[in-house]
Amino acid sequence: MREQGFICCYCEKRIGQQPFLTDRDIEHFMPRHPDSRLLSPKECMQCEAAQLDYANLFAFCKGEGGESADHCNHKKDNWFCFASCISPADPRIRRLFGFGLDGTMFAVDPIGQKMASHLNLNSYVLQEQRKAAFDMVLDVEFCSMIVYCLREYLMDA
Repeated sequence: MREQGFICCYCEKRIGQQPFLTDRDIEHFMPRHPDSRLLSPKECMQCEAAQLDYANLFAFCKGEGGESADHCNHKKDNWFCFASCISPADPRIRRLFGFGLDGTMFAVDPIGQKMASHLNLNSYVLQEQRKAAFDMVLDVEFCSMIVYCLREYLMDA
């Protein structure tokens, strides 16, 4: 949690605010039980071998109450693709997405499009929360979105 700055590895929502792990959980970026219809046997073995690899473990949000299956890891489930998944710890991840002032997220390349789609990072709930976060910049909830919007919209002014 501390290493991630108390933010979800996918949507970057603030986590760790509620006791007893009610707002977060641990994610295996390469899934423990990969979908053998999407991956080769060798790739499945690679995923399974990474189960306890510290670099494969991330904290993620559990969503909003009854809508927890709407985005992030709950939406991702066991989907994984070596060609179109970039680890949340990889510095390239920051260049995959942009944000609108209305809270929308857009992908700037095909890999970002696939990840955003499989994680549902542009769900209505996340859009509304990003918009509220931007409207109240002092309560920074979506760090990259705020930084991106400030650079794009204020630096050009």
